[in-house]
Amino acid sequence: MALLFGLLLLPLIGTTGLAIDYGQLLTARTTCQTAADAAALYASGVAKALIQQSDGSAASVASAKTEAQTRATGLFNAHVARMTNVIATGGTVTVAKVGQRIDALATFNVATRTSFGGIFGVRSMNASGSAKSSASMPLYTDLYMALDVSHSMGLASTTAGAKSLFTLIKTMERNAGNSGATGCVFGCHVVQTGSRLASSYQSIAGSAVPPITLRIDVLRNAVNKTISTAQSDALAAGTSNYRIALYTTGLSSANGTTYSLNQLATLSSNWNSLSAAAANIDLGPNNGGGTGDSYLKEPLTDLLTKIPTSGDGTSQATSRAYVIIITDGLRDVKGSSCTSGHCTAAFDPAVCQSYNNKNITVGVIYTTYLPILADPTTGSSALDGNYRSLVQPYVSQIAPNLQACSSPGWYAEASGGPSIDAALAKMFGQTTMQPQITN
Repeated sequence: MALLFGLLLLPLIGTTGLAIDYGQLLTARTTCQTAADAAALYASGVAKALIQQSDGSAASVASAKTEAQTRATGLFNAHVARMTNVIATGGTVTVAKVGQRIDALATFNVATRTSFGGIFGVRSMNASGSAKSSASMPLYTDLYMALDVSHSMGLASTTAGAKSLFTLIKTMERNAGNSGATGCVFGCHVVQTGSRLASSYQSIAGSAVPPITLRIDVLRNAVNKTISTAQSDALAAGTSNYRIALYTTGLSSANGTTYSLNQLATLSSNWNSLSAAAANIDLGPNNGGGTGDSYLKEPLTDLLTKIPTSGDGTSQATSRAYVIIITDGLRDVKGSSCTSGHCTAAFDPAVCQSYNNKNITVGVIYTTYLPILADPTTGSSALDGNYRSLVQPYVSQIAPNLQACSSPGWYAEASGGPSIDAALAKMFGQTTMQPQITN
């Protein structure tokens, strides 16, 4: 009986012993799992930080991943070094960059000695596990605004505004002794020699009660709102990876004959400085000799030299680059056989291909050239003479040419304040939320 009991006791002892051995394995696995979790989190965080500090090149990204793997593996080994009754542990950490995401994978194998398993020929027990971690890379984004401040942007922004301005100008002229004055809508918005008025549309509109909003006012307000939105986003995020630069296009000086790319604000995330610069958005110089002031091709060619090739946004050195052009799309060309020596043409999109070659996304907001009436107060559909000669022959080409310049999904037509605000707000949102789109 005692012999039988002894024989029956052996399996019971062995089973209990195996349970103890398995418990030791679970303890070791839990320790390794904790170490793997820490290593994976550490690896993705280190890789993210190193890539952000790098120049963004393939070599620097590869170096950052290798360094992160080395450090994280060391962290894993330090965690498991004090385990007892362990035959061997093996931890491996790998880091991968997938788009704007850093993925880290920590895997391990652990083997423990058995105290009782030998009764059944089990000398060791093995376990394995893994841990994953991901870190999102912040997108570094640079936005360059190219703003048309030619004097056609000094027209009233709405039909109602045009009527008010026409009536106000007619009243001013008649009060000045010109009893036959008929008012003015287009072509008298610039102060020049021989002008019927001593003031431009801008000063007349600003002195009206209430003030008449011009297209340049709408442009200024829309840019200011964009800067305010960028500032709010930066405050909410606790950091800013977004920079804005402001440029205007037009003549170099009054009565000059050369184009100008005027820098209002260099690329910056200093929101106060940007807001102060935006407040200076105003109509540019105008040549009273007839050559006009709507130059776009040459300033945009100059702007291209100031923008590096657009990157993937993983570091400031590889920022994603966007250009938003806001214009009425009509350009001046030099010639003598046009209206008073003033020649015009639709925007030439050829310059935009060079932007695409540098992976720069180009957004275009066309401040629509609406028909300008000779007298908006009468209900007559007769067009202004200057509009007929300077704009109407080309107006059908403007929208297609501007759209050809823009990247897919980055074109909008807008005329009044709300529509220009909405178009610019949408494009700003695209720069912060969407992957880069290039031709």
